[in-house]
Amino acid sequence: MGFVLLSLAAGVFIGWACPLSPRGVRLVHKITLAALFVLLGSMGMQLGASDAVLHSLPTMGLRALVLAGASVAGSVLLVYLFTRLPECLLPGVLKGEKRGDSR
Repeated sequence: MGFVLLSLAAGVFIGWACPLSPRGVRLVHKITLAALFVLLGSMGMQLGASDAVLHSLPTMGLRALVLAGASVAGSVLLVYLFTRLPECLLPGVLKGEKRGDSR
């Protein structure tokens, strides 16, 4: 896990120190997308090769569906509630004012 965080921090630093041109950003986006597809494909092959995973797939699928549905429903509910809060509770937030900006 430390290697992952170190790699991420190094990438952030390199991106900050040497900003990319728009062409470079598009190239990095394509490389990232290709690497993501390779990662997802290899994970799928690894899961498909496991008999234990294939036998427990119906149970895991239902649990995953319930968890995903609850996450989406909770997120939508919280967004709805926070966008409906009265202006007196959150002055300026809905108008886009930054903290400490009292004009």
